[in-house]
Amino acid sequence: MGFSEAIKGRIPYEVRYVLVLFLVTRLLLLGIGIYSHIQLAPYHYHAYVWRYSENMILDMWGVWDTGWYLNIAEHGYTKELIPDYPKMIGADQRNYAFFPLYPYLMKAVSIITGDAFVSGLIVSNAAFIASAVLLYRLVRIDYGESMGLRSVKYMFLFPVAFIFSGVLSESLYLLLAVAAFYHAKKGNWMMAGLTGFLLSLTRSLGALIIVPLVAEYLGRGDYKRGEAKQDAYYLALIPCGLMLFMAFNHYLTGDFLAFKHIQAAWGRHLMNPLGQLVFGTVIQRTNALFASYFAVISLILFISYKREIGLPYTLFGLYSILIPLTMGFMSMPRFTLVLFPLYIIMARIGENSRYDQVLTFSSAMLQGFLMVLWSNGFTLVI
Repeated sequence: MGFSEAIKGRIPYEVRYVLVLFLVTRLLLLGIGIYSHIQLAPYHYHAYVWRYSENMILDMWGVWDTGWYLNIAEHGYTKELIPDYPKMIGADQRNYAFFPLYPYLMKAVSIITGDAFVSGLIVSNAAFIASAVLLYRLVRIDYGESMGLRSVKYMFLFPVAFIFSGVLSESLYLLLAVAAFYHAKKGNWMMAGLTGFLLSLTRSLGALIIVPLVAEYLGRGDYKRGEAKQDAYYLALIPCGLMLFMAFNHYLTGDFLAFKHIQAAWGRHLMNPLGQLVFGTVIQRTNALFASYFAVISLILFISYKREIGLPYTLFGLYSILIPLTMGFMSMPRFTLVLFPLYIIMARIGENSRYDQVLTFSSAMLQGFLMVLWSNGFTLVI
């Protein structure tokens, strides 16, 4: 048996498939980033002044919120302003707006690497690869192998999928969300509860995954009304991550909801989500239009394919879009990026070979264009 045959025998097919997609897409994105960075040097967005590495190849994977995660990983939480950070819009911004699991993983890995930024790259990309493998296995349960492979492909080709490799929490959030559903599908409610707990330590919205997971439990064939099994109570672990961070916020600031109240420093205020959708699709500012289209198209897909994907995935998608919309359009492409049922929907559409070709080509081209903006500090994707 040759070396290649031995590798094939030891490494599952889906892992090899994901690794090939990862290497090909990351090399292409890296090439786009380097070339565009050199060519567009006179036009860089100079208001964006944070830099995370002297190495241009590494530095392009850090934008905006990366600085906050780095600060937490290196110095911990504080209720004070961070004087050595460049002045930006919103003088009252504080680092306790950001949840702890991702930056503390960066801190843990930095014990080995000695560099929190490099550690963030390792955490993000490792989580991205793991989430792709797990997504295949999750989709295969209900839809079969070919749907699983297409779902993974569209995850890599999603227009803003380069964010998964950046020093941001999206890849970790995706991994934990997919893992929670995967364990629920397998009937392992203890692991579903534990991964949900970690999800709610990654982002406040993570605590709400208890809603679709309860729907998943109630929809199982072996469930009878009034006869909930004891293992289902592990789902009560999920909001405990959020409550733990709330308790820490109270210890730090005297306010259980300090992480929410400080969002006003970023210009986030409570708004009508449906009004935001209408406003966003007619306003003439490019950033608002771009973000609103991500929200609108995602909502249309979730509603149109609700029967195809089922109630739990539909609930997960709807609250993950509508609740962030109550605070405005900022970062909406990033919020939709972690909604893995979108990739299942795209895979279903792609069962038609012609549609598959169109989706594949258009998604890849759009991602390449957006990578140019991302790697040069422009604000269309933040």
